[in-house]
Amino acid sequence: MLLQKITAMALVFTTRLCVCIPKHPIIAKVLRICINNIEARSKTEDMLCVTGPGALGKAFRSVMQMMKSLFQTAIMDMAKTDSTLGFGKTTPS
Repeated sequence: MLLQKITAMALVFTTRLCVCIPKHPIIAKVLRICINNIEARSKTEDMLCVTGPGALGKAFRSVMQMMKSLFQTAIMDMAKTDSTLGFGKTTPS
């Protein structure tokens, strides 16, 4: 019984390291998610979703979706102004 408690405690107190460039958008997003979860006293089935890997995954998906949307918008804007893509503005005949 004591061994099980010690083993469980060891799993809880592990430390991981996450390294990134300063002001990275995913880290900024995960910090906002974690702060919101803590302030709202969020209750989830998995405690790791409040401030751990679950929150990081949510931030990653959110930022990647935003970047995909921005990229698609930029391509469409280029297509409207650049005839070299084969559509959009045409050259006068």
